[in-house]
Amino acid sequence: MARRSIPVQTRVEIVKRYWAGEPITSLARKYGLSRETVYRWIRRVEVAMYSALADRPPLRKDENR
Repeated sequence: MARRSIPVQTRVEIVKRYWAGEPITSLARKYGLSRETVYRWIRRVEVAMYSALADRPPLRKDENR
C-alpha cells in the first residue's frame, strides 16, 4: 500500500475523537488508516504531553528563553 500524507489537523481531529470516546477501529475505518497508525499517533501525543508537563529545573538568568 502506498504511503499518503495525512494533514496534521486531521491527525489532531482523530486523536481528539479518540479522547472523546470513539473507538480506534471506527476511527481507522472512517479515515482509511490502519489501527496501528492511529495507536502510534495517540502514543506520540501522550509522550509529548508528559514531556511538556514534566518538572524541569528553572532556567538560569543567563540562558535564553
